[in-house]
Amino acid sequence: MIWVQGFTCFAIWMAYGYFRSQYSTQLRERLEQMPRQKKALGGAAYMVLGAAVMFAALVGSYAMGGFTIKGMSIPTWILVAASGLVFVHAQTMAMAMLVALMLEGVVTSHKGPPSDQQGQDVAQP
Repeated sequence: MIWVQGFTCFAIWMAYGYFRSQYSTQLRERLEQMPRQKKALGGAAYMVLGAAVMFAALVGSYAMGGFTIKGMSIPTWILVAASGLVFVHAQTMAMAMLVALMLEGVVTSHKGPPSDQQGQDVAQP
């Protein structure tokens, strides 16, 4: 039973990740407008938040006695599924912010023409 419950949670998390990927362009555009320091702090905070949520869910499920020989209890199953969604969201946002921070100022990320407008190689006669 726990394999079915685990697979169901995994399918929910993957579906949410796919859903979020459909809005990556809008997220990228929104992050381009964000100040550099806010991206750095936000990315780190989202990473820590994801880990904290997973740890809290582990402690909560243990306190509820949610893992049994027959599988997870219904409240634990809901807790695991919900905390997994929060974790996926937090890690997605963290990586988006940190990648946007890394790509900030990179020439290939600009939509304009390249900075070298000479037209031909200077080394050729």
